Amino acid sequence: MKCPNCGKKIENDSKFCETCGFDLSSLENLTSKNFNNEAEQNDNSNKSTLDKLNLIALDIMALLGIASIVMTVLALLGVFNKNPIPFILFVGIVYALNWVDDKFPKIPKILIATTAIILLILCFKISTKSDYVASVKTSTPDAYPSISYEDAFDNYFSNPKWKQIKDNTDGNPIVKFTGTCSYDGYPAVAEITFTIYEDQRRFAITSMKIDGNDMGIYTDSIIDDIFYEY
Repeated sequence: MKCPNCGKKIENDSKFCETCGFDLSSLENLTSKNFNNEAEQNDNSNKSTLDKLNLIALDIMALLGIASIVMTVLALLGVFNKNPIPFILFVGIVYALNWVDDKFPKIPKILIATTAIILLILCFKISTKSDYVASVKTSTPDAYPSISYEDAFDNYFSNPKWKQIKDNTDGNPIVKFTGTCSYDGYPAVAEITFTIYEDQRRFAITSMKIDGNDMGIYTDSIIDDIFYEY
């Protein structure tokens, strides 16, 4: 170790320089003070960053709250072409997350805001899927303009179920219907798939199977019988 004043070599545990008499304890105090100042500055910097993130999170939560109410109203009025139920649920979710923020202040606000964003994305996806199913169920064929697919299928099949399944290879959404009917005098399970063509704003029945057997060219006549018997 060298003396910071005269540069002479000194012992590591020396309190004074034997050559110039420099007080090495003052250097030790200065070093300790500088270290404490740096640590305090780092703490203040981290706190400032956290405060900024919390402010951003509060802004995000406020915007999501407003957006959820607006989307719900637009969906209910039919202006926003989505199923309103997921957005109604999201309004409740936003209020629940605000309650969590008030009751548990130690939870990072940015984490709560991120959770809200993820849930909003899920609501969008759910509302879109519900919208495709609803559009098929409420539609009517040209030959029977007063009868919806839902009414005709519910009348003809027992245990009717509708759901959206994985998109086809072209990226078109697929809605699948399943129900139980009588086929050749025996109970059978029917599966009917509807392909949604968003760019053309239409859909088409692209497959019908009864007990796993493809009806092929007989599909149209069977569908016509279903509506005729309503």
